[in-house]
Amino acid sequence: EKGVGPLHTHVFQYDLHLDQDPYAFDAKVSLKNHGDKKATHVKVKFYASLDKTFGPHDRAHGFLGKVTGQVDAHELKEFKYKNAYAAWGEGVRYIIAAWKSECTHGYTWVVIGKVKIKKHLKCELKARGEKGVALLHAHDFKYDIHLDTHPYKFDAKLTLFNHGNKKTEHVKVKFYAS
Repeated sequence: EKGVGPLHTHVFQYDLHLDQDPYAFDAKVSLKNHGDKKATHVKVKFYASLDKTFGPHDRAHGFLGKVTGQVDAHELKEFKYKNAYAAWGEGVRYIIAAWKSECTHGYTWVVIGKVKIKKHLKCELKARGEKGVALLHAHDFKYDIHLDTHPYKFDAKLTLFNHGNKKTEHVKVKFYAS
């Protein structure tokens, strides 16, 4: 048994689509000890890979986490890594389990599933940075100013930052006096 699934699940499959935060999942692989000796130092590492090959880039940049345990002789043992965070942002990654113990010669690995992240695009504008009012053509914006000569004109400034993941087009900003 192997696969990926939503957080805290008991159902694992090959394909998993995540389209809302948190972009995290659980992964599992079951290992069978076919030998007559207990494997006491089993280490299973989970990785996210751009493709189904397990290359040096995946080992260097795709590490998700690891679990350790032991497997008795002739036992089938489940190794789960919970709350794997999909830090790659968007797109598809193949999830790989790689394991080793004193019974293996180096690491053995297998693709256990595929996770696709599709974020909903949204705009989220917030006032940030410099804002305020200033005398005409002045550059020091503050919360309040005093106008004591005619014409009673002033400059107003607001800096917006898009905290979303979608480009914001056609932004209109209106200033009101109350």
